[in-house]
Amino acid sequence: MNCAERAQVIEFLAKQYSEKQAAFGMVNQQAVMELYAADNGTWTLVITDVSGRSCVILAGKSWETIIPVGPKA
Repeated sequence: MNCAERAQVIEFLAKQYSEKQAAFGMVNQQAVMELYAADNGTWTLVITDVSGRSCVILAGKSWETIIPVGPKA
Protein backbone atom coordinates (compact mmCIF):
# COMPACT_ATOMS: atom_id res chain seq x y z
CA MET A 1 0.00 0.00 0.00
CA ASN A 2 1.43 3.34 -1.00
CA CYS A 3 -1.57 5.73 -1.15
CA ALA A 4 -5.21 5.27 -0.12
CA GLU A 5 -7.99 6.88 1.89
CA ARG A 6 -6.63 7.89 5.32
CA ALA A 7 -8.91 5.51 7.25
CA GLN A 8 -7.67 2.58 5.13
CA VAL A 9 -4.01 3.47 5.71
CA ILE A 10 -4.50 3.80 9.49
CA GLU A 11 -6.38 0.49 9.65
CA PHE A 12 -3.66 -1.23 7.61
CA LEU A 13 -0.87 0.09 9.87
CA ALA A 14 -2.77 -0.99 13.00
CA LYS A 15 -3.60 -4.49 11.74
CA GLN A 16 -0.33 -5.30 9.96
CA TYR A 17 2.18 -3.61 12.28
CA SER A 18 0.30 -2.67 15.49
CA GLU A 19 1.30 0.94 14.82
CA LYS A 20 -0.49 3.85 16.49
CA GLN A 21 -0.14 7.59 15.93
CA ALA A 22 2.92 8.85 17.82
CA ALA A 23 3.24 12.38 16.41
CA PHE A 24 1.84 14.75 13.79
CA GLY A 25 2.46 18.17 12.32
CA MET A 26 1.43 20.51 9.54
CA VAL A 27 3.50 20.31 6.36
CA ASN A 28 1.68 23.31 4.85
CA GLN A 29 -1.93 24.44 4.30
CA GLN A 30 -2.48 21.42 2.05
CA ALA A 31 -1.01 18.51 4.01
CA VAL A 32 -0.41 16.95 7.42
CA MET A 33 2.46 14.62 8.36
CA GLU A 34 1.75 11.78 10.79
CA LEU A 35 4.16 9.36 12.38
CA TYR A 36 2.86 5.94 13.42
CA ALA A 37 4.95 3.65 15.64
CA ALA A 38 4.65 0.30 17.38
CA ASP A 39 6.05 -0.96 20.67
CA ASN A 40 8.30 -3.36 18.73
CA GLY A 41 10.05 -0.39 17.05
CA THR A 42 8.49 -0.31 13.57
CA TRP A 43 7.45 3.13 12.32
CA THR A 44 5.75 4.69 9.30
CA LEU A 45 5.67 8.30 8.08
CA VAL A 46 2.40 9.25 6.35
CA ILE A 47 1.40 12.44 4.52
CA THR A 48 -2.32 13.23 4.20
CA ASP A 49 -3.63 15.93 1.87
CA VAL A 50 -6.79 18.00 2.22
CA SER A 51 -8.78 15.52 0.11
CA GLY A 52 -8.12 12.79 2.70
CA ARG A 53 -5.66 10.86 0.54
CA SER A 54 -2.78 9.44 2.60
CA CYS A 55 0.54 8.24 1.25
CA VAL A 56 3.23 6.23 3.03
CA ILE A 57 6.45 8.20 2.57
CA LEU A 58 8.96 6.29 4.71
CA ALA A 59 8.99 3.29 7.02
CA GLY A 60 11.59 1.70 9.22
CA LYS A 61 12.40 -0.02 12.47
CA SER A 62 14.13 0.66 15.78
CA TRP A 63 11.92 3.65 16.66
CA GLU A 64 12.69 5.09 20.09
CA THR A 65 10.63 7.69 21.91
CA ILE A 66 12.72 10.22 23.80
CA ILE A 67 11.25 11.39 27.08
CA PRO A 68 12.50 14.90 27.88
CA VAL A 69 14.20 15.32 31.22
CA GLY A 70 13.51 18.57 33.04
CA PRO A 71 16.17 20.79 34.58
CA LYS A 72 17.76 19.62 37.82
CA ALA A 73 16.19 21.13 40.92
